[in-house]
Amino acid sequence: MARLVDHCCGIAYRVRGLVWRDGRSPVAVGAMIVLVGIGGGVAFGQDLDEHPAGNAPGVRDIFAGDFDGDGDIDILVGSETDDTIGWFPNNGDGTFGARITIGLGVDAPDTVHADDIDGDGDLDAMAGSRLDNTFRWWENDGSGGFGPEQVLSSSLAEASDIVTADIDGDLDLDIVVAWRSLAGSAGWFRNDGGVFSGLVADIGLGNSNIRAIFACDLDDDGDVDLLYTDVGGPSFAWAENDGGDGLAWVTHEVDPLAGGNDIVAGDLDGDGDLDVAVIRETELDWWASDGGDPPAFTKTAIYTSATVGRSVVMADFDGDGDLDLVSGEGSISNVSWHENDGAASPAFATHVISQDGAPSVQAVVVGNFDGDCDLDVAAGVFTGGEVTWFENDTPASACSPADLASPFCQLDFSDVVAFLTAFGANQAAADLAEPMGQWDFSDVVAFLTAFAAGCA
Repeated sequence: MARLVDHCCGIAYRVRGLVWRDGRSPVAVGAMIVLVGIGGGVAFGQDLDEHPAGNAPGVRDIFAGDFDGDGDIDILVGSETDDTIGWFPNNGDGTFGARITIGLGVDAPDTVHADDIDGDGDLDAMAGSRLDNTFRWWENDGSGGFGPEQVLSSSLAEASDIVTADIDGDLDLDIVVAWRSLAGSAGWFRNDGGVFSGLVADIGLGNSNIRAIFACDLDDDGDVDLLYTDVGGPSFAWAENDGGDGLAWVTHEVDPLAGGNDIVAGDLDGDGDLDVAVIRETELDWWASDGGDPPAFTKTAIYTSATVGRSVVMADFDGDGDLDLVSGEGSISNVSWHENDGAASPAFATHVISQDGAPSVQAVVVGNFDGDCDLDVAAGVFTGGEVTWFENDTPASACSPADLASPFCQLDFSDVVAFLTAFGANQAAADLAEPMGQWDFSDVVAFLTAFAAGCA
């Protein structure tokens, strides 16, 4: 699975539990998320710029987000060998501190997630564990300190995925959990001001081995639907939120083939509706929506030589205004990105980021790990317990007219000093407003306005 919450240059993006209308402009339910391009072309290459984030024995899932509120992107990890939920704090430059433990005795955590489920402005942590059938969450104090575990259920047989979204339309984040044993299905917990009820409804998916779910408004009717994929088939199906309150669901099977491991949605062809990407055991596919009600989908294979495809995420990695994909494969530990050419019927060019032969990539996420305002990729590997990230070598660039000094992608006192220096010397960097070629009060106003607006 693959998830993140990140903020850079005015960008907020997450790969799970969000509500999109077009992959870049979210519906006003659940968390407010946008997914946009952030700069020049990606400079990923095979086996280039790999950096360690940390080690957690038997990594099963990772999630990226700012857990300590310091403005950089940390990594949450669930590790099976030591039954631990923990996080690696980012030092701000892409180096990471030692793992900080959140919870112990989490028996085989297969899925982790984070979101502000209590509405206090920070990311709380969640985990589902396979061997004790338990779903837990931990409250964040805002600085990366987590309280004791709070168990919401001990009867979810082999919890496999978690998303957060406003299922009942009351403008707070509910929790949806999928499980894959005992006629695997999914159900949701209602959020009432940070207090959660028991399982409100088994969504009734009625499948045997659900591996991933994704929350979005797939039929564009203003409420949150759920996409899901099942190892035993179907590899792509969705549950329609019938009535918008999460109490009645209508299932739609799109692809009966087996082998589905992860699923995401976004507007891949730029026509204003939500398309879907699915990674199966041996294939990565995308499904073009016709925008109907309910939508019909047309399948195109992106990558057919994948072996045990595990994880897929969607974002504009090369900053050209369309959505690309990153995938992780378990049996040969490929991490690849798939470049969207931006056409009305897009083609995807596959670029291998890393192929180290270790048979166990479990999850990939994207985030700005080194603070340079482009998207990097991180992967969690079961064998060896490695969490590593791959650096996007796009040159750092300003994210605002007021972003005049390094470090770029953040506005601080160094930018004020740079502006005043350039203004005093009549340099072009401070000539921000008409009349151009004159350095006057209008330039000061333009700088202060841009500075106050932050990175965009």
